Amino acid sequence: MRLLLITILCVLSYFTARAQTASTYFGRAMMAIAQNDDHSARLLLDQAIERDSLNAFYYHTRAMVTAGLMNHNRSLDQIDNSAYVAALSDFDQALSLEPENADFFLMRGQLFYSFHENGRALNDFEAAHRFAGGIDQKIKALCFLAKTQFQLEQIPASFRYLETALQLDSSNVFTLNHLANQYLELRMYDRAQFYFSEVLKLAPNDLVALSNFGYSALLGEQYQKALQVYDLAIDLFPQAGVLYCNRGFIQYKFSEYDQAMSDLNQAIRLFPANAYAYKNRALVFLALEQNAAACTDLLTARDLGYTRDYDQEVEQLLEKHCVHSSIQD
Repeated sequence: MRLLLITILCVLSYFTARAQTASTYFGRAMMAIAQNDDHSARLLLDQAIERDSLNAFYYHTRAMVTAGLMNHNRSLDQIDNSAYVAALSDFDQALSLEPENADFFLMRGQLFYSFHENGRALNDFEAAHRFAGGIDQKIKALCFLAKTQFQLEQIPASFRYLETALQLDSSNVFTLNHLANQYLELRMYDRAQFYFSEVLKLAPNDLVALSNFGYSALLGEQYQKALQVYDLAIDLFPQAGVLYCNRGFIQYKFSEYDQAMSDLNQAIRLFPANAYAYKNRALVFLALEQNAAACTDLLTARDLGYTRDYDQEVEQLLEKHCVHSSIQD
């Protein structure tokens, strides 16, 4: 009997130690995530899962790390197919363990959305809405349903989902931001500015809303208004490179080339992978008749994915100003 008791205690101690170890690895992974160290986070999560293979949240977290959903310096658009497959496998495993978890469906749906698997995204967002445990989860699901329908160019259906979300909570910042962004995509800049201003009434320090408010004014060619918004935004967020990029473009439109160059240099220092900043700085170099420098920046913008992510402007500028230059190749 004593031997049996000792054996049971040893087994319990073994499994308790493994569970504690899994939790320790997960805690260290979360610290790595906070530092945007995805590589270390994945290795630590591998260790946590090896020690506790039935913890759905561990798989879910590893999927989010692999997909870049927990790193502010990455986006879903930047992951490759192998990362997509790995993240999807982990999301599937998490949902096999917790098949009614609304958050898991929301995150896997975003992965599908980013790879234009819109049918599968809609299914996941509908499941998230069905299993949502509260209003906030329902609203998120409705907003992502709207976003997916918008990507499918089903504009009326998209706005109906957002209207339903507003009926649940008319002052929900997440919904208002989605509504403003859709008007921005539709080039309805006054409506976009209205909803961004509604967001800022509720959340004055919302960096994304403030930046997009200025951007909607910029696209509507309300340059003075946009400049005022970006001046305020930079005072609040002096380390946000995108703000300097957009303010630099406005300065360029005002022919304030020294100020434009200063802002664009700062944008690139803060975020060296910003293709738009290199394109904008190239415009300033062209205005200053410094074509060689402009061509270098245009090539950098292209290498960073400007044409893939935005439009053909860089290709057109290369063709016009750099086609006879040896730097073109």
